[in-house]
Amino acid sequence: MILERIALRSSFAEFRTPPEAEVARLAEELLERALDQANAFGGAVYLAAPEPPAMAKERVDGELPRELLELVWNGSEALRLATAGEVGEQLLIPLRHQLGPIGVLQVVFEHGRSVGNETLAALLPLVERFAAAHERARLGAMLERERRARLDTETVLRETTSMLVKHQQVGRMGDFRYNTRTRQSFASLECYKLFGLDPTLAVVDFEVWAEKIIPEDRQRTVDELTTSVANLLPMNFEYRIVLDGQIRRLQCMGDVDRDHHGDLYYYGVLTDVTERRETEAALRRQQSELENALRLASLGELAGSIIHEINQPLTAIAANAEASLRWLAHSPPELDEAREAAEGAVRDVHRVVAVVNGLRSLVRGSDLQRSRVRINDLLRDVLAMTRVELDRARIRTQVELEDVPEVDGDVTQLQQAIFNLIRNAIDVLELVAGRERRLTVRSAVDGDGVRVSIVDVGDPISPAQQAKLFEPLFTTKVDGLGFGLTITRKIVLAHGGRIWAEPMQPFGMAVHLVLPRL
Repeated sequence: MILERIALRSSFAEFRTPPEAEVARLAEELLERALDQANAFGGAVYLAAPEPPAMAKERVDGELPRELLELVWNGSEALRLATAGEVGEQLLIPLRHQLGPIGVLQVVFEHGRSVGNETLAALLPLVERFAAAHERARLGAMLERERRARLDTETVLRETTSMLVKHQQVGRMGDFRYNTRTRQSFASLECYKLFGLDPTLAVVDFEVWAEKIIPEDRQRTVDELTTSVANLLPMNFEYRIVLDGQIRRLQCMGDVDRDHHGDLYYYGVLTDVTERRETEAALRRQQSELENALRLASLGELAGSIIHEINQPLTAIAANAEASLRWLAHSPPELDEAREAAEGAVRDVHRVVAVVNGLRSLVRGSDLQRSRVRINDLLRDVLAMTRVELDRARIRTQVELEDVPEVDGDVTQLQQAIFNLIRNAIDVLELVAGRERRLTVRSAVDGDGVRVSIVDVGDPISPAQQAKLFEPLFTTKVDGLGFGLTITRKIVLAHGGRIWAEPMQPFGMAVHLVLPRL
């Protein structure tokens, strides 16, 4: 038996055959019975199948031309071939079923034997049974393939669903679809768990959902949902519910299902963000505590100079008060001189109040109290506050102040920023030996801003240390806390400015800050 792949016409390109082993068995059984029934010499079965069978068994020499085979299986009647050489007459019978051709049965008779209609009639039942068996095998194979494909699809679906459920469990989240007309929601199992609802519920009514929200958040949440639906905007809001006696915070994010026909739906995700928000709140508290620690640490360094600054006006107040009393004790009293001394005391009192208020603002971390600030005056004031320390460290101060415009800022906070820079430079310069200790303070116009530069001639630091200069807790001092420059950077950024450091040659470091001009 010869089983050969024959190309189908395009109309049969999608024809699906049963498994190859089954085709080969049916074809071999057909050939054996046909040869016995017709008492024939030999023959073959040619199959018109997309895939060649797995088995092949030759019973005759040679193969029929493709054109002849196509002529037979595309027709509906058998074809009788005359004797050719040593081969006797041949009978070519088309093998067909309802979907199209299966192939051709070739029966070869002995030389000199004539083939009659009775022989063909005897073979036709075998051909019909083969076609029916082939059709059953084809349908069985198709059903098996579909069964396997369905099982594969179900397996993939189960695995996908299982992963989705696990992901939602890990992320404490669930998905939902909200019908804006019926105001009912269809949700995943995890959504029901987030609310503590019966998982067998088919839908969740709007009233059931709203009732779960704590009263303080309910109206706001309903209003936000209503606004989103009315304007077809994405949902993004948070609200709190009570679950098992604990307050849980849920985040709702959703968008309009614009591809859905009929009722307007929102599809979205609910996430339990309680732990996340608690962590964020704890982080904010820690940041606030750190800021307070930074302010207090800086305050400790600033206190000595502030006390010195307050002592001066207090001394002047006492002197003016005593002078006023002496003028009033004259007979007759010297009222003009007493008044002048009293006015001097009042001015000094206002100066003390300003210093104390600035100190209170620093400790409390109050909002910026903005006013018009003359940078040059501010620099002179800070240098005066640090004069004792500069003199004690034998540091020569070089002041280079240009005529610069005013800036909009908080005087106290800007004083603190400059004080931190000068205080840091003093610490660096105290370690210098064998050369002059010099501190340069400059002001200049820088585009649309005012630049302040604090330049020291201290020992150089490495590029890695320079990169961390403004980071919290970083310090090059043995007993330093690493807060001063961090506070300075925060103050400058709060004023809309910028700050950076650059090494100087052959020694030292320059710190520049730029503040927006009025």
